[in-house]
Amino acid sequence: MSTVTRKVTTALATIIVAIATLVAPTTASAITGGTDAKVGTIADSTARVQIGNKSCTGTLIAPTWIITAKHCIGRGDYSFVSVGAPEHGETARVKDYIAHPDSDLLLVHTTKTMQSPVAPLATSYTTEGQAGYSMGWGSYREQNKTTIQQAEVEVQRQVTNVPGAINPADTFLEGNVYNGHLGQGDSGGPLFINGQLAGVASLANSGPADNRLTGALGWWVPVANHYDWITQHTGIALSLIHISEPTR
Repeated sequence: MSTVTRKVTTALATIIVAIATLVAPTTASAITGGTDAKVGTIADSTARVQIGNKSCTGTLIAPTWIITAKHCIGRGDYSFVSVGAPEHGETARVKDYIAHPDSDLLLVHTTKTMQSPVAPLATSYTTEGQAGYSMGWGSYREQNKTTIQQAEVEVQRQVTNVPGAINPADTFLEGNVYNGHLGQGDSGGPLFINGQLAGVASLANSGPADNRLTGALGWWVPVANHYDWITQHTGIALSLIHISEPTR
């Protein structure tokens, strides 16, 4: 990573704010300056998730389970999910949901078995320098988009004590965002690395809407750290996930 990039990262880290404080169905904005995710790829496992008055992004990880961020729980009884990269995906209602006791993770149980492709969970711990894609819906209509948006991410490190986090002791994947910016409504969205779900979007830096640095730094909850909790509730067989330690 260049000296300039390191300086930008340091500056951004001083203006962190949780996406949780920004999520609002009527004012959210999708990944800005990003690109349309390609239909027929891992993007088809992404989901628009509405719980009460909050709208977020999620990922289908089992036929009846979507993972998103815990701070995406809104007020009200209305619920809705739409799975797939295109705007009009496979729809269902929310049967119930399970919040992680500590981390910013939420498992959403759908009312029916979804036929959309399921995203595989990461089979190794994410390490510094790995690159992938973050995807998010946000208020895609505000940008006249019909496909989920994506931006490139380069993971810089694993960190704790991130200001604004639900649990200060929680571990996050911190990454620089390129060719796009994280925005409101992208919470809960996937970080895909090598075609596998490595993280769930929790926080992003914030600033003036027209600032090129706003949304250029993000924090994702690493799913590899929470396999026991995920498998306990979803029934995904832990024995099928051969998690490997990072190479050093």
